[in-house]
Amino acid sequence: MARGGEYAPGTEGAALDFQRPYLESILQFIGFTKIDSIVVEPTLQGGPEVASEKLAEAISLASAKAKNF
Repeated sequence: MARGGEYAPGTEGAALDFQRPYLESILQFIGFTKIDSIVVEPTLQGGPEVASEKLAEAISLASAKAKNF
């Protein structure tokens, strides 16, 4: 998931995160039992440098998770 803002757990913004719960609910409804989300945030709020850094972190995390898939 990619987001312009930041909705990290434990923050005030977490209550406004409708994307992750919605998508995970839909995937569970159609039968997926193990959902391992990767979130890239913020992509707009922190500027291009922060967005590039967060994207690189997400790609690295996805690569590590793919090795254990």
